[in-house]
Amino acid sequence: MSSYWAGLSPREKLLFVLTGVAAVGGIALLISTQAVRRIDDLNARIDGLEQELINLTEQDRKTASVEKAFRDVATEHSSRWTEQEIHDRLREEIYRLALANPPPEGEKPAGEIAHSDYMVQIPTLREGVLHDSGEGYREYRISFRLSPAPPANLLTFLSRIQASRQSLRVDGLELSRDPAGTDVNASLEIVRTVVDSGPEGASAPPELVSLVTNGGFEHGVGEPWLTPGCKAESSGLFATEGEACLAVSAEGEIGQVFQQVTLQCGEFYRLEVDITARGDAKLSVVYPKDGAAFHGGQDVVPDGTTNRIQVLFSPPGAAGESRAVLVPHLTLPAGGAQVFVDNVRLTQVKGE
Repeated sequence: MSSYWAGLSPREKLLFVLTGVAAVGGIALLISTQAVRRIDDLNARIDGLEQELINLTEQDRKTASVEKAFRDVATEHSSRWTEQEIHDRLREEIYRLALANPPPEGEKPAGEIAHSDYMVQIPTLREGVLHDSGEGYREYRISFRLSPAPPANLLTFLSRIQASRQSLRVDGLELSRDPAGTDVNASLEIVRTVVDSGPEGASAPPELVSLVTNGGFEHGVGEPWLTPGCKAESSGLFATEGEACLAVSAEGEIGQVFQQVTLQCGEFYRLEVDITARGDAKLSVVYPKDGAAFHGGQDVVPDGTTNRIQVLFSPPGAAGESRAVLVPHLTLPAGGAQVFVDNVRLTQVKGE
């Protein structure tokens, strides 16, 4: 090999070296291009998995809400009651709704009730009929007549029946009127639904507790919320939860709004914020050790409409360690832009 190299002319040697450098450079470029493409694919996959996790978490929360609502109904309308218990509860409810000024649900009227206290008169409430659907619920049907009453009173009574928490519905209604009078006679059939205690084997889902304090700003503006470089005040202009929200605008070169929360590394958390911006603003999650935003930053659309922003993130560090995190971290440039913040929720995303 050495004799072959020695036999080459200087020009041939230079050409050989340049050819080798070009080959090595081409291989390095190919490897780096493939590596960059691979990294881009992995980032896209991570973004897709984060969005899928957000969607699945949202679906799980909606399912939990439905199960909770079902149990609330089951508690109020237990099918373990006897037919007589159902009739007695329904009878009390119908007479309560017939009063001109009914007491709150579940409370007895104060003192004795006079005939004139009723908005509509119900001469008799006979026993109803209980039907078993065989599908986890039963229906108790009861029919009765009302004494002649003004149409407005009848409409109010029907509206109260439909709005009752006892799951009542009007299944039959017949109206008649004496040609010489203005009062209306009515015959009604009312149905009450009673359900089972809930899906078999299901347990009540735990309530998701927000890790952010005073996320609805109903207790004013102050610690643990920090607003350096900002003019911050309570406002009801764009409140989405309760009657108050946070209104902020930058007073210096840049304004900040954040709350410091200690979170566990390796766990996933979901941040939800309602933001209404009348100028530029950016929402981030910041690791205060070096001030870097480890979850990018989302520009808030400054169109004056309220937007619900969701961010899924996991604090960096070894699993099990605790880290101080500024979340949410809102930055506002100078210029008097005003931003309204409300309904801030930070919850841990539980795995299966």
